[in-house]
Amino acid sequence: MHGAMMVPEFDQEMANTKKMLALVADEHFGYRPHEKSWTLGELAAHLVEVPNWTAPTFTMDAIDLAQP
Repeated sequence: MHGAMMVPEFDQEMANTKKMLALVADEHFGYRPHEKSWTLGELAAHLVEVPNWTAPTFTMDAIDLAQP
């Protein structure tokens, strides 16, 4: 699949993610549903990083996750 074909779906998902994150009050970012779970703030930060993975995912033959 050509990466450009996924742009409309990606844009829709990012818009939905932005709406959901906007609904979470700052005082709830420390919420952790289980001791082994990330906090809501950590999960939100992880979601914010997703767009940074887009270009490498579609332009590189391989990604070495062991490298910083």
